[in-house]
Amino acid sequence: MEKLPDKETWGTAYWVGHESCGGGGEREELLIRRRDDIYLVAYVEDPEADYSYDDRAVVKLDKDYYIVSTSGCSCPSPSETWGVDFGPATKKEVIAFLESDDNNSCYGPRSYDPWAGVELLKQLKAKKKNEA
Repeated sequence: MEKLPDKETWGTAYWVGHESCGGGGEREELLIRRRDDIYLVAYVEDPEADYSYDDRAVVKLDKDYYIVSTSGCSCPSPSETWGVDFGPATKKEVIAFLESDDNNSCYGPRSYDPWAGVELLKQLKAKKKNEA
């Protein structure tokens, strides 16, 4: 897992936990407050995004996992629009959520936007049990 250091090191995933959240609740505030303690577990960008962005990540804070996302027009910075989609949860719960057909989101592998769920699952399952 990678720690969230700085924009030069983390590149396009720098938005995760950024203080310019664009609204948000308790979960977002926790990730902002504890940004230096967040670890990146999995990360995907929409390969077909054109003049837009649609990025998803699974991050870990202490023993809890979160699915976070940012998407929209390329006009605002992604750090202005991110939010928590799922969590806090265990790794097993995140995997079950991503595998689910009825999670009411675009993450399920057979849902309308399958690239994110499938790729996040692949990365999560590839991690060694003691690493993530």
